[in-house]
Amino acid sequence: MADLTEAAEDARRYDRPRITDVSDIWDNNSRPLFAAVCGRTAWGRRRMARRALVWMAALGESRRAWMVEQAALAGHDLSWLPVPAPSGPYRDTYGNLWPQAVPYTPEAVADYRLDRAELHRFRFERVGERLTGLVVLTAERRFPVYTAQSEPRLELGLEEVTDLALDTTRPAGPASVEVSADGEVELRLGPAGWVRGTGLTVYPHDSAWAFSAAGRAAAVDTGPDEWTGLPELGPMPSWTPAAGRLARALLHRTMLDIRTVRMTGSDDIPDVVGLCRALSGAGAELYALSRRPDEAAFRRLVEGWLERGGPLLTAVLADARTYVTLPAATEAWADGLAAPPAEPARRHPGADRVALRLVTYVPQPRYAAVQFAVPGADGGPWRMGAAPDARPGEVVLRAGAFHGTHPVAWEPDGSLLLGEELLRVVPGEAGPED
Repeated sequence: MADLTEAAEDARRYDRPRITDVSDIWDNNSRPLFAAVCGRTAWGRRRMARRALVWMAALGESRRAWMVEQAALAGHDLSWLPVPAPSGPYRDTYGNLWPQAVPYTPEAVADYRLDRAELHRFRFERVGERLTGLVVLTAERRFPVYTAQSEPRLELGLEEVTDLALDTTRPAGPASVEVSADGEVELRLGPAGWVRGTGLTVYPHDSAWAFSAAGRAAAVDTGPDEWTGLPELGPMPSWTPAAGRLARALLHRTMLDIRTVRMTGSDDIPDVVGLCRALSGAGAELYALSRRPDEAAFRRLVEGWLERGGPLLTAVLADARTYVTLPAATEAWADGLAAPPAEPARRHPGADRVALRLVTYVPQPRYAAVQFAVPGADGGPWRMGAAPDARPGEVVLRAGAFHGTHPVAWEPDGSLLLGEELLRVVPGEAGPED
């Protein structure tokens, strides 16, 4: 919880990808965590904990690296965990060959016509202190395909954006990429503008990629049985107390709620800090509880979480209860845990000056998402806010919008204006695609 709180507590340094990744880890691993807690003997708990750690690490190189790092901070050594196969082109369970994102080279995009590319969407976002970018283009293939395939998309990601100027009222093509001697990349989108930065990666999101020159070359080194699946994890112990199953569901649903930060098209931003405050110390509590994981201990655990979380966590509990079947006695106890409903969060930024954190734009179907850091009430921590959902007719964006704080205003026609034309989102006419 400390990792999530650190990433979210000051909205001026809000780290949405980190929040997404960490909540995804504990969403995926709540079941093995509780299986280890509920072991009947110390030996059984250690065995299930070891099995759970191996299962977690098998989900990828970055996952294993994160586990080793976090364990080292707590004084434990997990370097013994098996090292997953290096990432690269892979086959899914149906045998279809898929690419991985790679650093930009001319060869990485050689199978597609950038000169005929069109804008599919873009996203620019401050991740902590760093401004990152993603530009997705639809581009014609240079290779033939022999079956009906969806339109390919090239996802061009920039690890750090140094400058940008985009105007969606102008055509976004032809596209081109230039790399300077010092490694800075300039992505040009025709009259629509340009983006400059470093660390450009390319991911061809193309169901027909296997037919490309790069795909045919990768197929030589990627056998038909590359996907071997995850290690066997096994079910939750059948003796897990009913309140333990509810506690696990509550943790799981809380992580899912936090993970909704990944949906940048929504203006309903979860209260990550409030949810983490409710579950603060959960790891130490579960470790202590594992010595006697009975019904009463799990009930005290859930009650403590709800006492800290109040109506915010009670709403999650109501959702969690729909995923577990409880005996009558536990149901009656859970019924008594209700609290007054939380007041709905204010979505409108509600401030004269804000710090821009994220802008997403999709031409078809049209929408734009804009998220800000907003000063807290009475000098409190900055919080996240969002502009109302919009179907924009145009978006104009400059890099300066992401630097410092700026006045924000809504014009009578519904347009959003940030600073001196650093960001302008103008509503458009609703069309058939909307």
